[in-house]
Amino acid sequence: MAFDALGILKGLGSGGALVSIDEADVAAIALAVNADGNKVIDISKTGVKGLAAVMVLLGFGAGESAAFINTDKAVVTIEASDDLVANWGTIATFPTLYGANQLEFYVTATTGFVQADIGLLITQETTADTGYLTYFDPALAVIGGVGLIRVQPVDSGDVFNEAAGKTITSAGTGAGTKTYGAGTTVAVPSDIPGVYVVRFATDKKYVRCNCAGVLDAIGTGWILLNDNAFVTI
Repeated sequence: MAFDALGILKGLGSGGALVSIDEADVAAIALAVNADGNKVIDISKTGVKGLAAVMVLLGFGAGESAAFINTDKAVVTIEASDDLVANWGTIATFPTLYGANQLEFYVTATTGFVQADIGLLITQETTADTGYLTYFDPALAVIGGVGLIRVQPVDSGDVFNEAAGKTITSAGTGAGTKTYGAGTTVAVPSDIPGVYVVRFATDKKYVRCNCAGVLDAIGTGWILLNDNAFVTI
């Protein structure tokens, strides 16, 4: 997909370099770029087809991956308003990003998982390993379904490497038993770096990004607008 320089919501800071995306990131309230590389874009509404916001994360900087620990989450939103400095409201949210060391393993559902289980604690029988559920295979919505789940461990000791048949319980609705035994739980790559796309439509005049929901630093990156991302990818 092609990008236009006029569609940059976050990029080079006022100092001429990319600025780390972190909890201190200041959202824009002007059409000019601020010190954190954020600016407001006047789109004069999107039209019915909407626009795509694309977040390109380039990776952790020195020491940042260590700071972004297991329990941290990073939420980046797109906001719209008819006023440059006030009345901003969220119109789109990028997928929640988690720290490194997510784990994947197979479960057989004994109680169907539901969407509300995402983000809640999962506990494994015997070892009492705990982690936040970040994904479950749709097959697990049905009792007897077999599928992959992904968890974000609470700490480094939560390895979810128990024997087959042990109970996996959500703090919400879903529950199941581990399908395969010790040695079958695998680590998956961090969500960073990566490219994330959300679509939105608004009749508001201005849009901006807001990185206030980022805990610790997730490296540098770009947040851009595009009108044909869903045709291209």
